[in-house]
Amino acid sequence: MNERNAMENRIALIGLTVLTVITLAVFAFCFLGAGDLFSGNGGGTEVSEPSDSTDGTQTTDREQISSVIAECQTKMNNFQTQLDSPYLLLVNESNPLPVDYEVGELTLLDGYKTLKLETTAAERFNEFLVAAKKAGYAASLTAAYRTEKQQKTVYDDAVEGFMNAGYPAETARSMAAVSVGSVNCSEHQLGFSVDFSKKEMSLLGADGRSFEEYLNDTIYQYGFILSYPAGEEDQTGREANTVHYRYVGVAAAEEMKKEGWTLNEYRDYLQTQLNYLKQYVQSLESK
Repeated sequence: MNERNAMENRIALIGLTVLTVITLAVFAFCFLGAGDLFSGNGGGTEVSEPSDSTDGTQTTDREQISSVIAECQTKMNNFQTQLDSPYLLLVNESNPLPVDYEVGELTLLDGYKTLKLETTAAERFNEFLVAAKKAGYAASLTAAYRTEKQQKTVYDDAVEGFMNAGYPAETARSMAAVSVGSVNCSEHQLGFSVDFSKKEMSLLGADGRSFEEYLNDTIYQYGFILSYPAGEEDQTGREANTVHYRYVGVAAAEEMKKEGWTLNEYRDYLQTQLNYLKQYVQSLESK
C-alpha cells in the first residue's frame, strides 16, 4: 500500500510539474506582452494612445494563450491516442476483453510452426530473437496468441489441477484466474503476449548473464514488458510471472522500464496527465 501511495504521489507530482511549466509559460507570454506596452526609448519617442496599446496587448495575450491551448490540446490528443491504443489495452479479471475486440493480422514467429503474434509485435519479437541468439541465448517459447477456445482449455486445465490438489471448486477457479487468467481475461487473447520456457530462464549466455537477466535488461528495447513482476500483485491482479512478456510499443516500454511502472501504472500516469491538461485548458478558455 505504501508503494501504491508513493506511486500516486509521484504521478501527481509529475502532473503538477507539467502544469507549473505551462502556467509559467503563459505568464511569461503575458508579461512580455505587457512589457511592450510600457517600454520606451526615451528622448522624445512618441507613445501611442493608451487605448490602442491596450488593444494590441490584449490581442497579443489572447494569441499567446491560444498558442498554449493549442499545444496542450496536441499533448492531450497524444495521451488519448496512447490510452486508446490496443497495445496498451488493459486486460485482466477486472477488465475483460471488449466484446467487439478484433485481433489484428497475425504472423508466425521465426522458428515456430504454430505460435503467432500480431504482425507488428511479431516483427519486433523476431528482431529480439536474432539479438538473443547472437548473445548466446536459446530463447524458446511455450505460448503466444491464444484463441478463446484455447484460453478456455488452459483455464479449465488449471482449475482441474488445483481441484486434484485438494482445493474446493470455487477456490480452484479463483486460483486458476490468478495463475493463468480466465476466458477473455488473458493478455494472450490480445495477440501481443508470449510465455518463455521456465527451464531456460537460469541458463547463462556468452556474457555471463542468465536468460532472465538478459530479458529484463534488453527486451524493453523491442517494445516488450514483463507483465506480472514480483511485488506488483495488487496492481496487476495476477501472481508474479517471470516468463510472461507483452508488447506495448517501444516508446511505452522504454518509459515503463525507466520508471519501474506496470502497465496499470503507466495508464494511470497517462490518464492523470490528460486530466490535468483538460482542467488547465478549461481554466485558460474561461479567461
